Amino acid sequence: MKLIAIDTAGPVIGVGLWDGDRAWVHQERVGRGSEARIAPWVLSLCEEANLSLSDIEGVVVSKGPGGFTALRVGLASGLGIATALGVPVVPVMSLTSRALGVLDAKHDILSVLDARKSRVYGAWFSCDGVQKTEALDVAIEDVLRTNQGPFVAVGEGAIVYEEAIVKAGGVLAAKVDDPRIATLLSIGLEQLINGEGFDAASVRPLYIRPPDAKPPRDLLVNKAKS
Repeated sequence: MKLIAIDTAGPVIGVGLWDGDRAWVHQERVGRGSEARIAPWVLSLCEEANLSLSDIEGVVVSKGPGGFTALRVGLASGLGIATALGVPVVPVMSLTSRALGVLDAKHDILSVLDARKSRVYGAWFSCDGVQKTEALDVAIEDVLRTNQGPFVAVGEGAIVYEEAIVKAGGVLAAKVDDPRIATLLSIGLEQLINGEGFDAASVRPLYIRPPDAKPPRDLLVNKAKS
């Protein structure tokens, strides 16, 4: 089975391709303009793997949580490809793929992304990859106090809050900000083989936090008068 995977939940965004034999990955830390990169990267990977886009049989997308704008770019790109090709989609929580990409034989794993405003998107996983807590939008101190003992931290949030994590007994994973695209491909491949893909129209982002955007002031005034 040949798959495309896309993750734009964090500052390091990536695209992956499984050609039935090996994984091809392109990723890069991007401040702005992620919408201009995804499609060219997908086509470039297809060319490297000697495939055409029409050969793709499934799409794996990171559904969040993550930055609102960047996350929408990745989702829209992945769902657009799936819709055009008529192939199933596997949506994967961004914290899950990062945690499963650094399984540790002894310690729990904290998968954590920077949510800004002194908060993180975080979830705990056992050393064998079982999710122990729901994904939360909390202060780093709140997510750290829910665990006892040494642990491994992965994700952009681990870089931002390294001092607090180390103080709480954690160590940062190697390549801590890597979006683990190969793991995303692996998760998607397993689910698609098991017939667990979804129609693109049914896939929704996992934001956790409501968007900051507010209605225009005149709209609020008119609503109050009605």
